[in-house]
Amino acid sequence: MDVSPPPARPLRGPHDGLSWTHRIARNHRAPGGTGRSRRVIRRSRGDTGAVEPGPELLDSGRDRGRVPLPRWSRWLLVPLAVVLVAVGLGRAGPVEPVRAPDPTALPTTRPTALPSSAPAPPIAVTTLGHSLLGVTAGWELFGRGAEEVVRIELARGRITRTAVAPLLSGAPVSFVVGPDRAVVRSMDQVPGYVVPDGLPARPLPAGLDGGGVAFPGPTPGTVWVEGAATMVLRGMADGRPRWYVPVPESTPEISADGAGGIVFRATGGVYAATPAGLRRITTGALLAVGPSRWLTLDCDATHRCRPYAIDRATGARRAVPAVLSADVPRGLVAPNGRTAALFRLRRDGTPVPYLLDLSTGASLPVGVSIDPPSEDNLVWSPDSRWLFTTADTGMVSAIDPATGAATELGVALTIPGQLAVRPG
Repeated sequence: MDVSPPPARPLRGPHDGLSWTHRIARNHRAPGGTGRSRRVIRRSRGDTGAVEPGPELLDSGRDRGRVPLPRWSRWLLVPLAVVLVAVGLGRAGPVEPVRAPDPTALPTTRPTALPSSAPAPPIAVTTLGHSLLGVTAGWELFGRGAEEVVRIELARGRITRTAVAPLLSGAPVSFVVGPDRAVVRSMDQVPGYVVPDGLPARPLPAGLDGGGVAFPGPTPGTVWVEGAATMVLRGMADGRPRWYVPVPESTPEISADGAGGIVFRATGGVYAATPAGLRRITTGALLAVGPSRWLTLDCDATHRCRPYAIDRATGARRAVPAVLSADVPRGLVAPNGRTAALFRLRRDGTPVPYLLDLSTGASLPVGVSIDPPSEDNLVWSPDSRWLFTTADTGMVSAIDPATGAATELGVALTIPGQLAVRPG
């Protein structure tokens, strides 16, 4: 009867693209076996030379029966047996002693080869067990590094890291956070991605998957994306268009306005674009943006320049008693409209951050260096209590606007990092 093992079947394992998949082959089931994986070792067995037990008989040569040997003649066979054993051992070589198996010893198995470094999980959650910075409201802080998106729930004391593939471009990147997801989109025509809360990253939907800038929209779940001589307001979840705003095709600079709209420079000054249309902010320079205030630098016919704080709701202008420059990255005005986070140039030309009181003109240095210095590295909390930034070490820090002191949150991003806030 043929008892050969059945042919091995190829094993199939799932592969989701974000985690390693190991395939483990099992030995076939032997007839009557249990089906468990096992290793069978076969050893050849030589002749033992054993003689069947029984009385020794002597045949006299004639048919007169079998006569037992005398008892004393059996002792003559002992020296002969010793000689034969000695000769056999000499031919076989030295005999290794055999030890009895230790009943307490555990069987040893060869370890399975594993990758040198196990891949990081696509989503890693850290629960701190306490709130961060004493925050009790529901707003959240988001950060983006080269290969991850980090969600920081300050009131819950929970940090979620989602691994993402690096963008295949060194161009500037837009990082927009909505009510339940974050969008990452490059200026170049390379694939971006969306990171839904608690889920792995996935490709951007149609309508958001092209290149170009992207900014938060005026309503939750919307995002501005760049089109052909237009800015298109689209849904973050489905990519469908909601609104179109024409902008000059030669516009060299487009950015967010801090309140869900966009601003750009064109002939005649700096303009704000909203679904209601275009509105000129200033004929000079826009130094900082915020949800309730603009900070501008306007010059007269003799080039005497002065900064102004502009109320976005009423358009009222108030001069700020400070000397400011437009040759630095744009800053951010706190939601309450009292303080602006700005940059000034050191003697070596490096921009450094500081805080400016828009009422008194008093300035306050901050206790952290920012790299690179840009508005992407600055974000205010919705209650204006904290200014968040990424230090030159990549560490996310919270700055107290009353003192300028910085507190590290224990979260580091790959430089250059980007920050965004989700309102509660």
